[in-house]
Amino acid sequence: MKPAQGSRLDSWKEIANYVGRNERTVMRWADRGLPVHRVPGGNRRTVFALTAEIDAWMLGQENASNGGEGQQEERSSEGGASRVGLNENQNQIPRSVGNDSREATSHFRLTNWMIAWGLAAIIIATGAGALRLTQTARGSAARIDSIALNVDKLEAKDEEGRTLWSQSYDRPFVRGLDLPISAQPTMVADFFRDGRQEVVASVETKGPNRDDADFSEVDFFSGDGHRLWRYVPEMTVRFGEYQVGPPWSLADMHLVQSGGRNSVYVVEQAHTWGNSVVEELDPKTGKNRLRFVNTGALYVVDYTKTENGSFLIAGGFNNEWDGAGLAIWDAKKPFVASPQTHGTRHECKSCAAGAPDYYFVFPRSELNRLSHSYNLPVYELDVTGEGIEVFLRDRLGLGRESTVYLLAGSPPFRVKSMRVETEYLRLHKQWSDEGKLSHRYEDCPELLHPLPVKVWTPTGGWTEIQVPGTKAN
Repeated sequence: MKPAQGSRLDSWKEIANYVGRNERTVMRWADRGLPVHRVPGGNRRTVFALTAEIDAWMLGQENASNGGEGQQEERSSEGGASRVGLNENQNQIPRSVGNDSREATSHFRLTNWMIAWGLAAIIIATGAGALRLTQTARGSAARIDSIALNVDKLEAKDEEGRTLWSQSYDRPFVRGLDLPISAQPTMVADFFRDGRQEVVASVETKGPNRDDADFSEVDFFSGDGHRLWRYVPEMTVRFGEYQVGPPWSLADMHLVQSGGRNSVYVVEQAHTWGNSVVEELDPKTGKNRLRFVNTGALYVVDYTKTENGSFLIAGGFNNEWDGAGLAIWDAKKPFVASPQTHGTRHECKSCAAGAPDYYFVFPRSELNRLSHSYNLPVYELDVTGEGIEVFLRDRLGLGRESTVYLLAGSPPFRVKSMRVETEYLRLHKQWSDEGKLSHRYEDCPELLHPLPVKVWTPTGGWTEIQVPGTKAN
């Protein structure tokens, strides 16, 4: 029986029982925004939750799933950033990436996955991987303009909204809370630069029973709807004395078109502790290559080309250092792992040698600490002409308050500034008025003099740097 509304749940087990799922699932949801709080002074397993907050959050996801609005983001290293809205009535997602430039990076990801649960039908359930292709007479000639996902079908549409072809799956798309973090798992692009289009879709499904594990895969289709390959993440990684492995949840997907070579990068989260990996998939074969292992949940992967070379960027959370983690490394490096203390359970024991060029740990903010938030993730990246903007979600699942750090756009990737967005200032003022904070935001010590950021490099190890701050965007 559920506790009375407003009561407190004092363990992962109680939270899992309250929402009717297993503990591993609610731990994953906590990394995605479920309002779980840390007990002050405890570790990540010492948590509590308030049923009123859980109820409000679950209701918010249900409402969004039944018609919420979402946005997708498409980025190009030469063309800047543009945002395209979603037609929520048709569940159509514009999906075209050309090959006009020799160097392009395209990122299809909702900037706020929680708002994006109007795209609930986006995930494709396919336990056995069996598909049924239906084509129209014009399917092989017309260009794909968008992808529509309806119940159990992935449909390729032309610019007039007509179906060119569809793939039917054995089970309906997963809905609601089981969406991956990106909630944007399809791309349409000329992957092979031959004038033809292909489609890639990341897939996650949940079995009918409470204790069934999630299932993830990536499907790659030709422009006329034939599946060319299927990739299922099945690797295992050892941290300290424990091992994490399948099932993995797909968190983000990014296409890099560079120097005649195309690659699809996917972020995968393990259900244990959220430890994550970045894998590179070859569009021609689906062959995978492990590129990055992080101790903690990853949410985003990105790419930037500079005068000093091309770099991959991955952001999320670092369990050992208890802060937002960001790795930057030369794209030519075959593999890197987050820098962790030797001999601890956070160190990757099965990883090959390799370290990022930079690893940043951003501190928990005043609002994040006061709310006892479960984590503080790097939630969004924006590579612009001014540099790399790193967005931290201060109360994931409870609000949209964000702290934003600006990094230099090329090596050395120093932290140039810190600011907070309007929602952060609004909550700060509210909590000041309520007496939860002893100062006004105009006089906030952390805004005037931000907390130091930890930075790791292969030559210097860990250091702390002071960051100049600004108050609002």
